Amino acid sequence: MFPLSLLLIAIMVVMWLVRNVSDHRRWLRVWRAQSEAHSKLMDRMTNNAEMLAYLQTPAGKRFFESSSMPIDFGARPSLPVARIIWSVQVGLVLTLGGIALQLVKGDPQLSADDVSGIHIISVVAIGLGISFIVGAATSYMISAKLGLLDQPVRRQPSNVEPPMST
Repeated sequence: MFPLSLLLIAIMVVMWLVRNVSDHRRWLRVWRAQSEAHSKLMDRMTNNAEMLAYLQTPAGKRFFESSSMPIDFGARPSLPVARIIWSVQVGLVLTLGGIALQLVKGDPQLSADDVSGIHIISVVAIGLGISFIVGAATSYMISAKLGLLDQPVRRQPSNVEPPMST
């Protein structure tokens, strides 16, 4: 049990590090783009009066309001689809991990205590995985009923007749 716990903790730490590094890279990319846009804008403005005039236009207000850079990318918007997909992913990982543990349980080198521990962990993992998947399906149905999901854009049928073939 101890080595399995250490393995799970190591995997979680690596996942956390990968997420933080990718968030940092995204933050640097946004920062560079905003810095470049602001420096180009400042180069075009010759005095403070021009800058104030630009900031009072609707385009200037939108530009400077939209350019505020979020500090924490961890606070992602709570989109129903993203949460549903996350639940399905976790459910699949837990279910498949539990099934893999069930397959390992048949190893003849394992003692009876190891087999019973692996059996308990695998049953819990499979149960949690199925629960996550059922929860995701329920969330999808509720979100669809409440209209929280983006509806796909549908083309209106055209009244134009197809050309006649000869």
